[in-house]
Parts: sequence; C-alpha cells; structure tokens
Amino acid sequence: MKLYAECLQKTGDINGHINLLLKLLAHHSEIGPLDGKQYVDKLEEDLQQSTSSALVLSSQLITAGREGPLRDYFILQIGARAAHRENKDGFTIKLILTNLLPRTITLNQVKVKVTSVLTGQELLFTADNVALEHGKNEIQTTCNITAPGVYIFERAVLHWHSLVFQQDFLEMGRKQSLSLYPHGNALHVSVEMSRESIVPWKLRF
Repeated sequence: MKLYAECLQKTGDINGHINLLLKLLAHHSEIGPLDGKQYVDKLEEDLQQSTSSALVLSSQLITAGREGPLRDYFILQIGARAAHRENKDGFTIKLILTNLLPRTITLNQVKVKVTSVLTGQELLFTADNVALEHGKNEIQTTCNITAPGVYIFERAVLHWHSLVFQQDFLEMGRKQSLSLYPHGNALHVSVEMSRESIVPWKLRF
C-alpha cells in the first residue's frame, strides 16, 4: 500500500493519494509514529493543493470514496451541561476531543448541532481555528443565541481543509439531551412555548 501511495503521488493523482493516506491513517495503531507523521504531512500537502469540494467522512455517510468515520481519527466526548456566557447572549459547551493522528493539526472549525425537542429550532455551537495536539484536547464551543429549552445533540462536524469529519448521533441511536436555562447575563432571550402551555387570559384569575 505504501508503494501504491508513492505511485499515485508520482502520477499526480491527488484525490487517489488522499484516499489512500486516509486508509493508512485509519490504521494508526498498526503504523509507527514516524510513518504516521509523514502520512499526515503528505495528506495536508495534498489537501492544500486540492481544488475539489468538501469531502464528507462520517459514521453513516461516505462520499467521494473518502472512507472512514470520525471515530477512526478522533474520539469525541461532549459535556452534559452548558455554561452561561458572561454578559453575552448564548451558552458554551465543553468538548473533549482526542486526536488519534500522530501530530498536531489545526481544524478550520468545530461545530455541534442541537435541535429543540419542543420547537425543532436548531442551534450551532462552534469553535474556529482549533489546534489539536496528539491526544486529549479540551475545546469550548459557543452559541450566540439564548434560547432556553431541552435539546437533543444531532451532529458533530470537524472541518480540516476540504475534509469534513462528521458524526451523526441520532443515526447512531445516541440521544443525549441538553437543557439550556435562561440566565440574567443574557442581553436577549428567545423563548417559545407550545400551545398547550399557554394559559388563556380568562383562566389566569
């Protein structure tokens, strides 16, 4: 497979070379750290040269021949509680992201999507330009909207150059909930109530 990777590189088949490097890195436990670092270096060089559109790698969806879900390269743990932002709208969620690749990489963006159980409203918690060292990393993702309620974690997405590593929690049968509470530090609060919870005016007295 290493010889094949060299042949693809010499022939200028960047997409084929990216595919093969991803397959090699997915078996990180079977390759040495020196080879692993070289593969990541070559992969990043290819991604910087590639002009193709975003390539999605997810636990359920494989696009453009890019095999390997997020869990082959990273281990993601999401905090069960959200913290309030000081004198700002929104909340923050802490992620623990373990980088299984053998060297530091910088993600363009990390996104976590949650959906309201009551209204279906979607919120995005994001972090930009995240440097991931090999091993465990703590990341604070931020949502700028204060919309209290009970939410379900739907999807986590990691952007690295033109690669998109995606993990769909709902399709994996994992329904982790998140409760967001209003707080006095917010500048604006968006609250929606179901029709059943609205008490008619004449019944309030």
